[in-house]
Amino acid sequence: MLNAITEELCTWPWVFSLDRTTGRYQLFLGVDAVDLAGLDGLLAARLGRLDGVTAMRIAVAAQVHREGGDWLARALTPVQRAMLADGPPAIRAPGPTRWDLADAAIARAVAVDPRRRSSDLADDCGISESTVRRRLSRMLRNRELLFRCDVANPLAGWPVTALYRVEVRADRLAESARALATLRETRLCVTVVGDHNLLLIAWLHSPAECAEFEARMSAAAPVARVMERNISTWVVKRMGRLLDSRGRAVGSVPMTPDT
Repeated sequence: MLNAITEELCTWPWVFSLDRTTGRYQLFLGVDAVDLAGLDGLLAARLGRLDGVTAMRIAVAAQVHREGGDWLARALTPVQRAMLADGPPAIRAPGPTRWDLADAAIARAVAVDPRRRSSDLADDCGISESTVRRRLSRMLRNRELLFRCDVANPLAGWPVTALYRVEVRADRLAESARALATLRETRLCVTVVGDHNLLLIAWLHSPAECAEFEARMSAAAPVARVMERNISTWVVKRMGRLLDSRGRAVGSVPMTPDT
């Protein structure tokens, strides 16, 4: 049953990440929806109707303090990193941009291969090349679309993905989240609205390192309390990429939000 549910969820483009985990809940999903109504529709009309799903726990992201694209392997020396020029600063739109069908088509096409020429993207999306260039420029400028290069963490020496659900006093939440986000192993640090108010994911060298990392979490943010800890037994999907048990990409399901 678990295999069947996993395989089905991997085909859903709005489920951008999927882990099999220890603990009470066997699956941990990252889901993209345009708004709360879209999220409710996904949970009630789709996920909740899957044969074998017996319980769900929901947390809605409030603010991302660190995500996987910010994580550094620290393979370069400080001098080498300093040689990498930053791009122009992002200029965010004054409010959230709601994508139309053309925007979503461009994003799906780019997700398959971000190195494709704009003329090829235009052919696939059925729009002009100038429209592709203009919209893609807007998406990148406003950080609606981000490019990132990731590694197969088991092969890179970080085989353990640890998930921590944390509770922090409201008046210390922002500073605690910022402190936890600076820890080297932190891959994701996001304040959430749910059973607890902070979610943290870390890459570690072994299960035995979980307690040591938790101690450093406590030192960095003394008022933060770890309420639950689990590790992933298999990261099946990450940011739309299907992964084998060694973390290598074996397929792709382009991400699109559920409406």
